[in-house]
Amino acid sequence: MYVYVSFVNHLCEFVNDLCFCFQPLARLGATVTGLDAAHESTTVARLHADQDSRVKQNVEYIHGTIEQHIQEIDCKYDAVVASEVLEHVDDTELFICTCADAIRPGGSLFLTTINKTTCSWLGAIVIAEHMLHLLPPGTHDWNKFIPQQELLFLLERKLSHLTVANTSP
Repeated sequence: MYVYVSFVNHLCEFVNDLCFCFQPLARLGATVTGLDAAHESTTVARLHADQDSRVKQNVEYIHGTIEQHIQEIDCKYDAVVASEVLEHVDDTELFICTCADAIRPGGSLFLTTINKTTCSWLGAIVIAEHMLHLLPPGTHDWNKFIPQQELLFLLERKLSHLTVANTSP
């Protein structure tokens, strides 16, 4: 997923697995903080960033969670991106509220997640994990998938001060 937003200067990216999504923004001069709960992912992302001087000077990869990070920073981000993370967290509501707390007034929160449908169960769990072995079995927990309407309701209830733009089909 690549998001090019001209007003972004200081971006926090929290993605599942590798932290490569916003290196193009770093190449354009945005300051990017990449968070990942998996130490191996942040190590690989740093090695990848080191290959491009424009990325290396604008990206900081941190091993940890947004909940930990928000307690350690004294600034707010222009945008927070949580891509393919919601289906892995234990407390979706806490995670989303914490992401929102990390955003400056007028900033943006971008979320992507797997919708809880029969097709997503077949694709992400049965096919990707068990048939094709693209992901280790157990990567996804069907109980943590969130239906689109439930996510929209949660966003409207907890983050009523934000404008929710639904781009799903």
